[in-house]
Amino acid sequence: MTGIILRLIEVFEQAFCNLRLDVPAAQVEALAVFVHKAMSVEGRHYHTPEHVLSLSSPDNAVQTLAALFHDIVYHQVDRGFSNEVMELIRPYVDLDSPDPELALPAPPAVDELYYRLALAVFDYSPGQKLYATPGFNEFLSALVMAKKLQHLAPQKTLLQSMVYIEATIPFRGKDEQGCTPFDRLEQRLCKTSQDYHIPLSETEIIDTVRGAVLFANKDVDNFSESDPSLFLVNTWKLLPETNMSLRAGGIYSIRDYRLALQQTDRFFSQMVPELVFHCYGGVPADEEYWDRVRCTRRNVSVARQYLGIKLLAVGILEALAESTGGDAPLSLFMGEVRQEDENGRSLGDFLPGVPQHPGVDPDSIVYNLLETGRGSPAEFTDLRNSPLSVFIYSYLGPEGVAAALEQVRALFAGSLEAEQFLLQLDPRLLSAIAQGCAIMVPTRSEKLRRFVSREETTTF
Repeated sequence: MTGIILRLIEVFEQAFCNLRLDVPAAQVEALAVFVHKAMSVEGRHYHTPEHVLSLSSPDNAVQTLAALFHDIVYHQVDRGFSNEVMELIRPYVDLDSPDPELALPAPPAVDELYYRLALAVFDYSPGQKLYATPGFNEFLSALVMAKKLQHLAPQKTLLQSMVYIEATIPFRGKDEQGCTPFDRLEQRLCKTSQDYHIPLSETEIIDTVRGAVLFANKDVDNFSESDPSLFLVNTWKLLPETNMSLRAGGIYSIRDYRLALQQTDRFFSQMVPELVFHCYGGVPADEEYWDRVRCTRRNVSVARQYLGIKLLAVGILEALAESTGGDAPLSLFMGEVRQEDENGRSLGDFLPGVPQHPGVDPDSIVYNLLETGRGSPAEFTDLRNSPLSVFIYSYLGPEGVAAALEQVRALFAGSLEAEQFLLQLDPRLLSAIAQGCAIMVPTRSEKLRRFVSREETTTF
């Protein structure tokens, strides 16, 4: 971990050097430790110090400071605030109120310049309830940045960095007047500059918003990955961030895992690819923007196909578990997550070989993702590859998976009982999976073998 802190120190030093600021080494170290500590808590797997380092720029101090602080607050993932962050925001947020919505006091408890600048840049107002407002993590992150750097960096630099952080609020479209979020941000920056006598020329305002758009696009660059497996790597890192139950390592339940996959699938189903990346003032060029949109659309489509097959697989396991004693740790049925060189058995070891369905293309992206795995080592949250999903997909084919997926969604919605769902599956498929599970889970072996059909053979 020391290596990361040293890199953070170097990035801070480069930013201060670009600003021609002479900041004592002890203060630089303290800032690096602050960022590292706030972003290295248990729940973080994607929004980590490595992520912010990837967004810094050796030539752009405004971008670097924004990068270092833009994810410093992530209330839902961190389950609150670190002690250091809490002390910084306490004068501005009603932390002692029983209201879970985290209101900004009205009138404000402290009338302080950087608080007013943050309100102006984010278009917030005293009395506003943060939890109900998109971008409240970014708002508090910008405020924390300004408070930590108020005696070190110029007001102009901090205002511009706040604009960069505001730009990272994701997935926003045009308003009723046809203005983009960045048109409105330009207007607010212009007014804020005038109201608080922080001199920014018209060119500087436009260049600041342009830079902010490019920074925001870089923050979501993963969506336009040329390799869908790398896109899924980061999608999987977000699972334990947004689903606390998965942070328990190998003891999370089948239902916990299913709910996490469902949440991700729902997120992708509602996503508008055109709102992931943005343009403003001619940057990026139209060709680059639409290329990113096309990549995003493809990655989301592949991810939804992949998630659909995995949802069907985990749905079958969940139904088998419910029918034989109730929900259980996923690892009990599937086997422990292990690294490549570790021994241990998994459900895939006990599934028979199956002739490939004619509708399955073994060279397709989805098949390769299921068989070979996402582009990362095995993670504690999940196996890298998906032997059960490959088995199901190879046997049923795309159309069979789609039909079974409708039934499993009915199971998840509560309109279909577990045994009803299982009995609607292809008997040979169910027999093979139940037989493998009976070997994996000896405490439920007898009950699981009820679903091993005597009429059907599991030799495919």
